[in-house]
Amino acid sequence: MLQWILWIQSFNHPVLDRLFIIITMLGEELFYIFILSGIYWCVNKAMARQLVFVLTLSSVMNGALKEWFNTPRPFEIHEIRALRTETAHGASFPSGHTQTVASFFGALAILYKKWQLWVMALILTGLVGVSRLYLGLHWPVDVLGGAGLAVLAVIMMKLFFSQAPKKRQIMLIGLGSCLLLLFFKTETFLKGHAVFTGFLMGWILESQFINFKTSNRLNLQLSKFALGLTLTGIVFIAMKWGFPDQLVFTWMRYFLILVFVTAVIPWLFIKLKWSEEVSVETK
Repeated sequence: MLQWILWIQSFNHPVLDRLFIIITMLGEELFYIFILSGIYWCVNKAMARQLVFVLTLSSVMNGALKEWFNTPRPFEIHEIRALRTETAHGASFPSGHTQTVASFFGALAILYKKWQLWVMALILTGLVGVSRLYLGLHWPVDVLGGAGLAVLAVIMMKLFFSQAPKKRQIMLIGLGSCLLLLFFKTETFLKGHAVFTGFLMGWILESQFINFKTSNRLNLQLSKFALGLTLTGIVFIAMKWGFPDQLVFTWMRYFLILVFVTAVIPWLFIKLKWSEEVSVETK
């Protein structure tokens, strides 16, 4: 497997360095926070829930398998060229960046049933996978494993949303996932688990007590998006500074920020009269 990495890196060039660093950023969380927040607050709440579900579920699966296999990364055991190592969180297998891109764009293709989206999903997954090899951060099997897990996550999303999920079903899957806390303890897993369960909790709270309407005038949509992102950033940084540097508080910080994004911010939109309240969705 090392030969594949060395062969890809034999084409290294400053232009390719910049290109693959940009490409690999498609698998990083800031990109999806920006996109999904806008969809959830301003475009289509139901679609956003499906996309957040598949990404957070995928994150739980990825964190669990990273801890289970605990595979070292290429640059950790070989003297090879490695760039953007700050994105190398946790063990090597499976590739989280590849899995994230494949989960998101695969879910879009499933939801919209457009062949163009399937082509985009394949191309972007391939490009991000190659970027992880070019940057020296993953083995080829990591990339293939991440893509395979993404397929599984998309299938699970499709099955879960085949009928409108009820509150009981959402609670059961959230509580069931908590059993994994008995077996997996790494920071990578705990962050993934926290965003998954925080999203489910926010979903229940929003659908039961808030029920905001996404559509509104363009100026208010822009205001919602700007205010929501600003408050999310402020709250997340405040919790990072205020909470002790311990894993239990790391889990709590990520859990609470998802509840804040999915329930508290929509409640604030209603209070500001930037969104209307609609009928209850989830029983």
